[in-house]
Amino acid sequence: LFPYTTLFRSRSVMLLTVFALALGACRDSAKEKIAKQVESGRATAAGESMPGYNSTLAGSYGGPPANVQVSGNMRQRQAEMSHWINEIARRIGVEPYFVHGIISAESAYNPNAGSKVGAMGLMQLMPGTARDLKVKNPWNQRENVEGGTTYLKSLLGMFHSKELAAAGYNAGPGNVKKYGRRIPPFKETQAYVPKVMGYYNKYKREPHLIGLGAENEPAASERDARGMD
Repeated sequence: LFPYTTLFRSRSVMLLTVFALALGACRDSAKEKIAKQVESGRATAAGESMPGYNSTLAGSYGGPPANVQVSGNMRQRQAEMSHWINEIARRIGVEPYFVHGIISAESAYNPNAGSKVGAMGLMQLMPGTARDLKVKNPWNQRENVEGGTTYLKSLLGMFHSKELAAAGYNAGPGNVKKYGRRIPPFKETQAYVPKVMGYYNKYKREPHLIGLGAENEPAASERDARGMD
C-alpha cells in the first residue's frame, strides 16, 4: 500500500501547486487590471473621441471656464463640509479652491454619490485608485477626500497644470501623456475640465462660499512652500 499512498500524496501536492500558481496568476492579472484602470481613467471605456480632434490644438480645454452655479442642496452640503475639506487640502498641500472645484464637479458634495463604473463618494474614487492610496473605506467622507486630494497632488506634480491635473483625474494620467500632455479628446473630459476650472475660479472670486476669506487664505509664501500653484 505504501507506493499507492506516496503516489496519492505526490498527486495531491502537484494539484495544490498548480492551484496555487493559477491563483497567483489570477491575482497578478487583477492587479494589472486595476493599474490599467487607474492609468486609463474612468472616461475611456465608454468615451468617444471628438470628431476633428487635432492634438496640436488640444493644449487648451476649448475656451473659457464653464459658467457654474452653487445653490440648493449642494450649497447646504458645501457649507457643512468646507471647514474640514479646507483643513485636509492645506495639510496635504493642494489649493483648497481646486479641491472644492473637483468635489463640485465630481459629486456636488454628495457623499453617497456613485457611478456605473464604480466611482465612489465625494471625490468619486475608483476602487483601484482607493487601493493604491490605501483608502480603507472610500465611503468615509474624510478618507475619501484625503485620498482624492493626495491623488490630485500627485497629478499636479506630474503635469504642473491645473487643467491637465483635472484631465488626468477624469481620463487618467496615461491618456494625458498619450495625447502629448494635452487634454485628451474625450467628450466627457473636454466638458469636465472647464467645469472644474469654472468652480475653481468662482471659489477664488467668492471664497466665502467655501468658508474662506482674505484672513483665512494661505499666504503667498505658504502656497509656494506647499506647492499650491
